[in-house]
Amino acid sequence: TIATNLASFYARENKSVVLADFDPQGSSLQWLAARSPERPHIEGVAGLEPGFRLPRRVDYAILDAPAAVHGAELTALVRRAQTILIPVLPSATDMRATARFVHELLLVGKVTRQETRLATVANRVAPTPALKRAAEIMLGGADSPYQSTASQIYRPLERFLTRLRIPFVATLPDSPSYALADARGLGICELGDSRATWDCVPWRPLIEWLDSRRSLPPSV
Repeated sequence: TIATNLASFYARENKSVVLADFDPQGSSLQWLAARSPERPHIEGVAGLEPGFRLPRRVDYAILDAPAAVHGAELTALVRRAQTILIPVLPSATDMRATARFVHELLLVGKVTRQETRLATVANRVAPTPALKRAAEIMLGGADSPYQSTASQIYRPLERFLTRLRIPFVATLPDSPSYALADARGLGICELGDSRATWDCVPWRPLIEWLDSRRSLPPSV
């Protein structure tokens, strides 16, 4: 979801974009196959094909990596990357898995030498409706601090990502608009309805970070 939405965003900005799918499920290429040729062009390539090479003259090459990648496969992917985004779901299981992954990632030579930048993204976070948030504020001063279920799930994730000492750059809420966009080969900001327009807003901090020098290693 993050890879395809970033690809669609930069394509809409008239940038040349390559979307390289390294996931055996091929989800990104399937998304691209559903995309209308009338939409801004994105070049899709199968990263798992023998002899794969990234095109040299593109503005953005976005690599969709598989989940639970380790060892030599992880090292090979890191060698290709200037910037690595680590999405984390709001569950204890995913946070534990991410902690193990980050530990291994920090041992990869290119990361150790600070030749690539890392950032985390909280993904598929249940939004807290305005009335529930107001109740949290009103009841929070009581003897037993009140938190909605959504907040009880998100707060541990927020604390976990902060403790990683890796830039925590965005929180992307769960929304049915993503399923609609995915089925049509669109990014969330290409749907054009009012709900999707609101869903675009949480992407701004991520885009701003990616477009800044903070997302690039010092040597670039």
